[in-house]
Amino acid sequence: MRSLVLILAVLLVANAQTGRNLTTDQRVLAGTEWHLVSLGPAGGESGLVAGTTVTLNFGEDGRASGSTGCNNYGGTYQVRGDTISFIRLMSTRRACLDQNASQQEQRFLSALESANRFRLASNRLTIFSDRNRTVLNFTNEQASDPDNGTQDDRSDPVATLSSYYDALNSKDFRRAYRYWESPAQSYEQFKRGFADTNRVRLLIEPPPRVEGAAGSSFAEISTIVVATTRGGNERIFAGCYTLRKSNVRDTGWHIYRGDLSPAPSSARVSRILAQGCHNTK
Repeated sequence: MRSLVLILAVLLVANAQTGRNLTTDQRVLAGTEWHLVSLGPAGGESGLVAGTTVTLNFGEDGRASGSTGCNNYGGTYQVRGDTISFIRLMSTRRACLDQNASQQEQRFLSALESANRFRLASNRLTIFSDRNRTVLNFTNEQASDPDNGTQDDRSDPVATLSSYYDALNSKDFRRAYRYWESPAQSYEQFKRGFADTNRVRLLIEPPPRVEGAAGSSFAEISTIVVATTRGGNERIFAGCYTLRKSNVRDTGWHIYRGDLSPAPSSARVSRILAQGCHNTK
C-alpha cells in the first residue's frame, strides 16, 4: 500500500511539472482532440480499416493520449514552432481481432514515435514523420467553426473576416490563428506579430467579389486596417484578403491569403479600397 501511494505521488508531481513546463507553442494544440482519417506514404495515404476509430488527444498537462483502434495509448508531446515529437509512448496490449487493424495500429504508433513536423489548418491536422516520408491526416469537427459563431458568420466571407479581427481585439490569438486555412507561421510567431498592437479597426468596401474554381469558392475583399499600437500611434494598412470555402464539404470560409501593405495616411480611403484587390493581380 505504501508503495502504491508513493507511485501515485510521483505521477502527480510529474504531471504538475509537465503542466508548468507547457510551452507557448504547445498551447496551440493543447486541449484538442483529433480523429485520424488517413495515413501512409506522403502523397499515397489510405483511409482507415473499416470499423476502427483512431484518436489523438493533446492534454493541457503536456500529455498525449488516445485510441489506436484496438488499444489505448499515452505519453508526452513537445512542440516548438512547427516541429513536434512524442515521448515515451506506451499502449495497452489487447490483441486486435482484425489483422489489418493490428497492422494499422503498428503503423500509427510507429509514425507518432518518429514524428518530426506538423501542419495545423482550421479543422485539419497533418503530422509528418520518418523525415516527412509518412503522413498522418487528422480532422477535428469541433474546430471547423473557429469562432463558434452563427451560421451567418460561417456563410458570409465579410462576417468571417470581421470575426477574425474581433478575435484579435479580444486577444484570443488561438481562435484568430484558426481562421487561416494554411498558416505560413507557427502559432508563436503569429502571436508575437501582434505584441505591440492594442487594437485594430477594419474597413471593407466595396462588397467582395466571389468566384468559383475546382470545387471551391474564392472571395476577394478590399480592406483597410487601422492598427493602434500600445503607445497610441496609428498605422494604416491596405490591400486584399482572399477567403476560400469548399463547395464539397461545408466548413465555412477561411482566410486563404492576405496581401496588405502600409498605406499613406494622406491617401483617399475610397481610392485605396477600390484598388485593394486589383493591385494583387
